Amino acid sequence: MYRDWVYNLNKNGGQRPPFLKITFFDFEGSSTGITTLERTLITSVSTSDAPWLDHSLTLYPNPTTEYFMIDIMTETPLQISILDNSGRLLNVVETISNSPVSVSNLSPGIYNISIHSSEFITSSRLIIK
Repeated sequence: MYRDWVYNLNKNGGQRPPFLKITFFDFEGSSTGITTLERTLITSVSTSDAPWLDHSLTLYPNPTTEYFMIDIMTETPLQISILDNSGRLLNVVETISNSPVSVSNLSPGIYNISIHSSEFITSSRLIIK
């Protein structure tokens, strides 16, 4: 039995970073037993290695004052949740990629944006001036 994990090793200004693939093979013994893992450095990643790469998003303009838009490679409807830094839900909007979402009623600050679709869940931060 095995399981694969793929981890992003760094963030370097929008360029595709290297990834580390960790494959779990076996575990023997008690909680302090022996775990067998294999590490593989992946310098060229396809969406079969990391399926979330199909859904990398751009949230713009950021910072903003009146609205923001989400550019993401999907045709499915998006549910956008806007939360303050304490995690309180402030607004939920149903939209599609590249449609404006109004934030003119929110005070200046940093907000968490959660994006849900039938294909994925992701999040980002938004600064309102």
